[in-house]
Amino acid sequence: MRLSLSSVIITGPEVPLIVIPEVQEVHEVAGDDCFYIKVVSKDAESLGRFLREKIKGIPNVINTRTTVVLKTFKEGTIVPIEQGELMKAKGK
Repeated sequence: MRLSLSSVIITGPEVPLIVIPEVQEVHEVAGDDCFYIKVVSKDAESLGRFLREKIKGIPNVINTRTTVVLKTFKEGTIVPIEQGELMKAKGK
């Protein structure tokens, strides 16, 4: 799901998103949208309820675009980065 906001909130627009249990990931992105979020939902009806009850209530949300995943071929959390590369990426 992609979210567009009318303005940036000083306290951080991602704050309301990170406390919602259905939201698995929150990414700030460049381009037409402000955030890309991964949401887990039981079915289309619960996804619609989630949008109406939780997302529409977040201040400054002006637009959402939803993509529904039909089938996942690969999903993981481990990234094969060597410790030296990781430290370099963090600027240490």
